[in-house]
Amino acid sequence: MEGTSQGRKSMRLIDTNILVYAFDKDSDKRERAQQVLSYYMGTGEAVICLQSIAEMYSALTKGMSPKEARLAAEEILESNSFKKIQTDPMALSEALGLAEKAGLRRSDVFDAVLASTAKVNGVETVLTENPKHFEGLGLKIETLETATLSENV
Repeated sequence: MEGTSQGRKSMRLIDTNILVYAFDKDSDKRERAQQVLSYYMGTGEAVICLQSIAEMYSALTKGMSPKEARLAAEEILESNSFKKIQTDPMALSEALGLAEKAGLRRSDVFDAVLASTAKVNGVETVLTENPKHFEGLGLKIETLETATLSENV
């Protein structure tokens, strides 16, 4: 999408783990996750799947109270800095096909759902700290380390 005749920016799906790292006070990746998240909030290039907000709550409750996790998840949910997308029947059908083809089992299918939801919404890149989870699912992959931000970040 970057460099298209419409001049639209390249959109990135922010994976659940980036959200978790940004709010987890004990994470050694917290500062970088917050930098990257703040950068993409300001550019309008970030997309978050509603599924990831629920996954974020679940992951955060391992180390914080349900109330704290809910407040963190609602901060993302209520933010106008991210476009929110959700899975529709077409994306779910594609995800199930991807999962079968890749031999995904159990909760691994949820990454296929995120990938297909992103693609149905015109998103070509996922920002994740679990690149192996998205290999073969049809998205470009960036990590906190490889994310290209402004020269100052």
